[in-house]
Amino acid sequence: MSRLVDQSRLLLFAESTSSRGSDLFFPRCDIILSMTIIQELRALSSDPQAQAEYAVSLLKPEQRLDAILASLKALCELPTPEARQPLLQFYDHFASNGTKRDPGAHIRRAILDALRPIALLDDIPLLVDAITTFEFLPPKFAEDAGMLRSGALLILNDLDDLLPGYYAVRLLVDGYTEEMSGEPALTAVRVLESQDQMLPLYQFALSNNNPKMADVVSECLRSLRGMPEELIPSLIERFDQSNDGAILVGLYELLVNHHEGPQGLDFLASSLLAQQDLDLFRFLVITLLSSGKPVLISLVSNMIRLETNRQRIEIIIEAADLFASNPDVSDIANTLRVDPT
Repeated sequence: MSRLVDQSRLLLFAESTSSRGSDLFFPRCDIILSMTIIQELRALSSDPQAQAEYAVSLLKPEQRLDAILASLKALCELPTPEARQPLLQFYDHFASNGTKRDPGAHIRRAILDALRPIALLDDIPLLVDAITTFEFLPPKFAEDAGMLRSGALLILNDLDDLLPGYYAVRLLVDGYTEEMSGEPALTAVRVLESQDQMLPLYQFALSNNNPKMADVVSECLRSLRGMPEELIPSLIERFDQSNDGAILVGLYELLVNHHEGPQGLDFLASSLLAQQDLDLFRFLVITLLSSGKPVLISLVSNMIRLETNRQRIEIIIEAADLFASNPDVSDIANTLRVDPT
């Protein structure tokens, strides 16, 4: 298929297929043009350079959103230094009037994703501007640019050793984290972990009592694998009575994967016996068995002698079957099958 779309033929086709006349003529033509562009872009997959060049040529504000996103996705997969300037110019167009041209910042985030592999130090001012962008959209006027800030922080973390940590702390505590995605706070936690900055994560985990931030607290706990083991008992005491599954998941993963080896064995053993939430029980059993660590596998093998609940027994058998290549794990399933009660 030619990369030069024959618009006259498309117009005739749109007119012939419109069952309602001129009121659908141009909208339908617009959709057909967009579909054709996307098909041409995909057809060039065997020629990465040509596909990248074509994707760059599509970076025009008048393009339909689906064509824009398809071109940006292609550039994500085909990092092309020549695309940097067109991407920056395209970003500037939407950033100059973000709430009207790009409500929700979806296009700008996609542009940043395409820019990430080819970004340069010269792009830091743009990234800082994106990290400090807050947009409040009607009707609720809730802040809606969290994914833009997280995307910019990731690139900044690739380029600089100092700034990302400061901006990550800012995004972690500024109060504008999206409830559904947990962003940009989740990305901030991962950036701080990548820089071995444990103290902000420890502080946030201990001090945050907002149930809407449970996923972020969980990520903080999960990321504290390098914390001094002397502090683990007080952390368990802080969260062992939590009713929030997300927080307990983070605590379980911290204890299982701590850099000094498994921690809180008594707590993990008691959790196996006492955890009534079957999903959390399943997660804990799988986490212990998948670790491959004899001391953790033994926690499960020791508790099966006391287990009488049929549902929990089935969960243990199913989990053990997943890792049956480990003889210690397969023994657990075999024991329960022989004597399930």
